[in-house]
Amino acid sequence: MKKIFTGFLLILIASISSAATLPPPFSAKYEIKKGFMSIGYAKRSFFTKAEELYYVSDSKTAGVIAAFFKERIVQTTQFQFENDVVKPLTYDYDRNKGKKTVKQNYNWDKGQVFSQRDDKASEYEIPLGAQDQSSYQLALMIDLAMGKRNFTYHIAENVRLMDYDVQHIGDKKVSTIRGKLDTIVVRVKTKKGKITIWCAPKLHYLPVKIEHDEDGTSFIAELISLTGI
Repeated sequence: MKKIFTGFLLILIASISSAATLPPPFSAKYEIKKGFMSIGYAKRSFFTKAEELYYVSDSKTAGVIAAFFKERIVQTTQFQFENDVVKPLTYDYDRNKGKKTVKQNYNWDKGQVFSQRDDKASEYEIPLGAQDQSSYQLALMIDLAMGKRNFTYHIAENVRLMDYDVQHIGDKKVSTIRGKLDTIVVRVKTKKGKITIWCAPKLHYLPVKIEHDEDGTSFIAELISLTGI
C-alpha cells in the first residue's frame, strides 16, 4: 500500500509540475523610453474569461509625443494550453493609426491559419508550436521555465510564417520594482531587428526589461507595476 501511495504521489507531483509551466494570471505594465524621454506605456495581461484563456498586449504613446502622435495598438490572443504548448485559436490586432486591423483564426486539426488584414485575406500552413505576433511573449515565459534556452519560434504574420530566433546571451542581476532580481537574458532576432529581453525566474520568467532595436532606433521598456505574480 505504501508503494502504491508513493507512486500515486509521484504521478500527482509530475502532473502539478506540468500544469505549473503556465504562469498564474497577471497584469504587467511597462514604461517605454527612448533615451531618457518617456514616450509610452505597454500592458501585458494573461487572464481567463468564461473558462477561456486570453493574452492581451496593449501599447500606447504618452507624454509629449502623444500630443503629436497618438497611437494605440491592442493585440488579443485567445488560446489553448496543451502539452506545455501555447496554441493560439484567434488573434486580433487593432491599431488606431490608419485603422489597421488583422484577424486570424487557427485550425490546428488542419494545421492552417486564416489571416485577414484589412481587406486582404490569406491562408497558409503552420507547424505545431507556431505562435501569433503576440502569443510568443507568453510562450517565451513558459519555454524558459521549462529550461529551454536557444530555439526558434515560427510566427504567423499577415501572409506568411516568419522565424524568430531566440538565443540565450547571459544571466544578469537587474534592479526592478521587486528589488534586485536574477534574470535570464535572451535575444530575439527577427527579419525586422532584434529584441533583448531580461526575464526573471522569480516572476515566472516575466520580462522585467525589454530593449527593441529596429532600423537604428532603440526603445527600452521597463516594468513599473505588476499584479498576480
